[in-house]
Amino acid sequence: MHLGRSHRLRAGAHALVTLGSAGAIAAVITLAGAVSAPRAVHAAQSFDQAMFSLINQDRAQNGLGALRWNGQLSSIGESQGYNGCGFPISGRATDMGVRNYFSHTICGSQNVFNILQADGVPFSSAGENIGWESGYTDPNEAAQSLNTALMASPGHRANILNAGYTDVGVGSWSTAPGQTWSGTGNAYSNVWLVSEEFAQLPPGAAPPPPPPPPGSPAAGPGYWLVGADGGVFPFGSAAGYGSTGNVRLNQPVVGMAATPDGHGYWLVAADGGVFPFGDAVGYGSTGNVRLNRPIVGMAATPDGHGYWLVAADGGVFPFGDAVGHGSTGGQHLNQPIVGMAATPDGHGYWLVASDGGIFPFGDAGGYGSTGGWRLNQPVVGMASTPDGRGYWLVASDGGIFPFGDAGGYGSTGGTRLNRPVVGMAATLDGRGYWLVASDGGVFPFGDAVGWGSTGGIRLASPVVSLIG
Repeated sequence: MHLGRSHRLRAGAHALVTLGSAGAIAAVITLAGAVSAPRAVHAAQSFDQAMFSLINQDRAQNGLGALRWNGQLSSIGESQGYNGCGFPISGRATDMGVRNYFSHTICGSQNVFNILQADGVPFSSAGENIGWESGYTDPNEAAQSLNTALMASPGHRANILNAGYTDVGVGSWSTAPGQTWSGTGNAYSNVWLVSEEFAQLPPGAAPPPPPPPPGSPAAGPGYWLVGADGGVFPFGSAAGYGSTGNVRLNQPVVGMAATPDGHGYWLVAADGGVFPFGDAVGYGSTGNVRLNRPIVGMAATPDGHGYWLVAADGGVFPFGDAVGHGSTGGQHLNQPIVGMAATPDGHGYWLVASDGGIFPFGDAGGYGSTGGWRLNQPVVGMASTPDGRGYWLVASDGGIFPFGDAGGYGSTGGTRLNRPVVGMAATLDGRGYWLVASDGGVFPFGDAVGWGSTGGIRLASPVVSLIG
């Protein structure tokens, strides 16, 4: 893999560089404009999201805040129409793929900054990384390879780690089976082309998150299972928006949270690295923070514009519009914290320890605990009722402990399990719940429906969570 020289562009300047087998160029320009409606298109959603996650993972590891996913930039980077060349083109990645070239120059002296201006993107600075890879059929492996190459090149790394940028969009194009691409002279198969569009936008100028890919199921009855490697298994109407199953992680994934509309989710690792997929936005992480204890779970705010991470000592880390209402980080605990749940209005949360001790903060009410009980097996998680006036605790043998207005609909406490239970999720109406074991076996109770499981599948890593 070869990368060419990196150039930086400022107002009015132009640069043209042709790169090798995988390449990119950094560019910055100072301009202004008006906002236009976002139009997001995704040719390879899992590839795009993997690149986006890797960008924010790299930023977190270097002490920088996460970039917002920007649907307008993503559309420009992929297949949005542009007529400034005198003939119609379709985005950056698609245009390079269809017209068989590889360059930041689109036509004459036209480049992506002309498209940004024409589309009314109000950027004060912007940059573009482009690259291509041949030989990978798996989108996550291709993304990992390209991102590694970009980060190894100073100019491209500078775009990814630019502290001034606020937003990024990722567009891609890939060859179909049997198709070749010859944009650099030779014909290659299994090609992935990527265009990363970076921008510094004024506050409030970011378009809303992109809609789900065309043809994806609407959010509805279903659930996701997530493994320690970040592999995601959707069942029912839950859609798969991507995973870290083929990405090398610094620490294992320990939890997951879904966006309110069900068209995205976040994964969180034990070091607090956060991986957003679908319409989930990365608001920050503790991936570059030295933690006293590992992260054990997360919860999202009701509007999906933020989340909390919780560590085993009960330290709470809020991001986005999540507010820190308190923690047990400075307290002596009898047993470690194993999970958390947020109140329906997002103005509070509960932490739960492995002995079933409950720690309410904000407007969360304390409705009881198993802190003074002798348990057959440790508590591994919790879920709250829809009105926030109760909650369930679940132990690793599937024993259920309801408190407040939570109803007891059944358990696996008297059942011989192949693997221990690792978590639970409640149904939307609170009249049922699912338990999930580390082999992905799912146990529905009440009005919860079993949409499927990985109980009979050989998994690369154990399941760590279920989100309904």
